[in-house]
Amino acid sequence: MKKYKFFALAMLLFAGLAFTGCSDDDDDIVDLGPSLTLKTGEGYTSADFEVEEGTTLKFGVTAEKSVTHDNYLAKFQILYNELTIVDTALNTATFNADYMIEFLGVGTFKMTFIVTAQGGMTDEVELDVIVKEPVVPGVEVKKSLNVEFGSYNDPIGSFYNSVDDTVYTVPEAFQEQAKVDFLFFKGVDNLNTIAAPDDEDANTIGDFQLNTWTTKNPTRFVMTAMTAEEFDAIGEMHEFPEFDEENAASKANLLEVGNVVMFRTAGQKLGYFKVVDIYTKGDKMKIDVIVEK
Repeated sequence: MKKYKFFALAMLLFAGLAFTGCSDDDDDIVDLGPSLTLKTGEGYTSADFEVEEGTTLKFGVTAEKSVTHDNYLAKFQILYNELTIVDTALNTATFNADYMIEFLGVGTFKMTFIVTAQGGMTDEVELDVIVKEPVVPGVEVKKSLNVEFGSYNDPIGSFYNSVDDTVYTVPEAFQEQAKVDFLFFKGVDNLNTIAAPDDEDANTIGDFQLNTWTTKNPTRFVMTAMTAEEFDAIGEMHEFPEFDEENAASKANLLEVGNVVMFRTAGQKLGYFKVVDIYTKGDKMKIDVIVEK
């Protein structure tokens, strides 16, 4: 196999070429010249098209010498704008080939398929091409870095609203309880815990005053195998896996630095948090958060 590489696209020639013989010219008849046709049918591209960058399409060509003269086919070319990407010498009455072309440059282009016969007569087919940036799978997300939590009596607060990226103190959380997605507590048995407002153990912490709340959002959590590096690599778009309902819990506890936990809010938004730091002095934690917009 031969592989052609260009800065606009890459092409892989995968089919053999078919050649046949010919007879003498008749100079008394007007030469109609060679004919070139793009193959149609399943799998072939033969008309103007739009394509995402990185997509590979299949093109097929057939060509024949003039029906009136015996000037053999001498050359086949494919041009991409002004760039010649295929230039094949021929000496045959017919030509048949398939090409796989990968489109790597974004923009508007013309593809021109040209066959030239002995004597210089040509036939060509031209296609208009639009190459677009690829659509990134997934949903748009936002990332909040170094979100800090403290204990019930710390000024930085223990309750978190992932939509607004806001940490609330106990009094503030009571006023905004419908917005609270989760909370932090150090705990004894549930050491270093992120929990939903409806979590049973969180509701035993009298200082949080959750017994006075009328809205306790049922955020759910699943520990993941995602590494901190994989979390950090997530950009503006992300394709979340299906939420593991069967193994979901109302809290994620015994957390350690580097852990990545997936969560789903009461509003059905998916997200992750990564443990950045757990303070050895004081009941504090720092996390990074990624959540659907």
